[in-house]
Amino acid sequence: MARKKGSKLSRTEVFNVRFDPKLKMAAELLAARERRTLSSLTEWVMERAVKEMPVLTNVDGHPVTAWQVADKCWEHAFIWKVFNLAMYYPELLNHVERRVYMLTMVLKDFEKHLSGDGSTTFWSPVASMVDPYIVACAEGEIEHSELNRHYQEARMQFLAKIHKSGNEQLRELANSGTLDQYPEAKKLVFNLIGKP
Repeated sequence: MARKKGSKLSRTEVFNVRFDPKLKMAAELLAARERRTLSSLTEWVMERAVKEMPVLTNVDGHPVTAWQVADKCWEHAFIWKVFNLAMYYPELLNHVERRVYMLTMVLKDFEKHLSGDGSTTFWSPVASMVDPYIVACAEGEIEHSELNRHYQEARMQFLAKIHKSGNEQLRELANSGTLDQYPEAKKLVFNLIGKP
């Protein structure tokens, strides 16, 4: 069987960096000495920096690095990264992230209203489905009423997927409003909606 060719690039994100011309020359010299590409050197240096440089101090007065924050707060979906930052390191949130968090919590209250019984069973998976709309609303690109409409549509799609899934246990938990109490539910639900 042929081995699949691939590089670390499949696991990384691309972003543009501007260098002062003299700094770029120095970086190219260092990259050559280390037998790395400029891109590889930049990633290596950045990784060292985020693991060594503190971004805040904890309640005990100990420094907390950006890597430690990212390690604790990392999620694939932007809204859940923000949610975790708000829970553990709210002082690191920027303006848009504060709005994302606030809108996510408002959707939780909206879910209580939609459920009819005050439960938030469907809030997490449905919020994940509308992640881009939450961010767009936080950035002022769409109105809150449009976000609510997208949430309601995603909620209906989610419920339809549960009922079409053929998973009786998932269907029963959803109907009883206890989906969020089932330990394996998150994995089942995110497999159902196609999210990591």
